[in-house]
Amino acid sequence: MAESLYEWLTVKKGYSVFFDKKSLREGRWDKELRRQVRLCKDFLLIVDKHLFDRMFDSTYPKEEDWVRQELSEVINRGDDVVNIIPIILPKAVLPKVLPDDIGTINKWNWISIENKYDLLNKCEELKNRLHSRQTHLPDFYSKHPEMNVKPNIDDVKQILNELIQKNICFDINVSVDGYTISTK
Repeated sequence: MAESLYEWLTVKKGYSVFFDKKSLREGRWDKELRRQVRLCKDFLLIVDKHLFDRMFDSTYPKEEDWVRQELSEVINRGDDVVNIIPIILPKAVLPKVLPDDIGTINKWNWISIENKYDLLNKCEELKNRLHSRQTHLPDFYSKHPEMNVKPNIDDVKQILNELIQKNICFDINVSVDGYTISTK
């Protein structure tokens, strides 16, 4: 379900989303993961039936539990800085007591997904709760995933008008070969 949500937010709705399975490339993944947690405006915690298992396994070292580390760090940033949206999947059970560093997650408003078909129904609710702004035009992105195109001048005018209307920041680079429009 996480991948479906990622695709819906990026391709269909035009958000810039960090999803470790899709977004991590070269370099130290642990540093990049921490950097992204520090930068995010919204943090979606997708809770399946096994998410909290490691936290209660005394043989599993706390420093290797990356979900806990991410969640602890985002909670420490404060709810005035980052918007945490827990999404609970079918068959997930929320422990009544959690470790102190993440215990406040039980106080956040959850989005409950009843079954795999319910995800689409809850996506609009999720979109309405996001603090992040769209970073690109969904239709434009689906045609040009790398966000770089070389259109004619009429296409450029249309794209710029749409970006301005949606209040999306962008850069324009003009060269002999054409135009490159990149969102920020």
